[in-house]
Amino acid sequence: MTDDKLSRIEKIKKRIRALLMKTVENGATEGEALAASEKAAVLMAEWDIESADLDQAASPDFRYGKVDIDPAMEDAIWRVVHAIGELCHCKVWISDLGKSISVFGDALDCEVAEYLMSICDRAVRQETRRADQEYALYRANIRTRKRLGFIDGISKRLASRVRELAWQRQRSAGTALVPAKMASIHEELRARGEEFVSGKVHQTIIDPEAWLEGAAKAETVSLNRGVSGKEPGRPIGRAPLAISGRR
Repeated sequence: MTDDKLSRIEKIKKRIRALLMKTVENGATEGEALAASEKAAVLMAEWDIESADLDQAASPDFRYGKVDIDPAMEDAIWRVVHAIGELCHCKVWISDLGKSISVFGDALDCEVAEYLMSICDRAVRQETRRADQEYALYRANIRTRKRLGFIDGISKRLASRVRELAWQRQRSAGTALVPAKMASIHEELRARGEEFVSGKVHQTIIDPEAWLEGAAKAETVSLNRGVSGKEPGRPIGRAPLAISGRR
């Protein structure tokens, strides 16, 4: 048997295992579980795969990713990153004393997560610099409130938009496999000795008008392109991606 055929069979086995994990206990409806079971049976018959062949699952293609951020923007970026973790089904956390965001999960999911994080981080930084120029003539205390309001507005609206993409993905692909996938990710992180503590985003006094200006700028950020070496233009909302906390 050629290496290509062996690789193909392993991919089919991985798909069958995923289908068999789509159970009522894992969050699927009875109809979804039945359809998944029937599809798995068809694939097993087509590829002459026995149940015993599925006992030893191939190691998941997990990897780490990291995106540098401005520590001064930590709270704002974390709002968006938390939503990206939900969309991509990855574990995300703040690392390097607030200088970066780490991500762990399926290789493709991490790729998409890093891409979205970079887009959002760059947008927040660039638009905040532009806003700073507009607010430069205000008194220091007013300028600070406007700046914080702008950052709060753009980050919260970006987070909302990412969650809207997550909802689109859930509707198209379902959520039955998410608990099992995340359990696998957390188990792998524990095996690697990773430990996490919870944190919270700080709130401060902001300028409502500047908040609306920030939220409006968030609407102009392009989030709807997926990243894949083979399919660079695939919409993220339909991507078959592989939840969140702070370290």
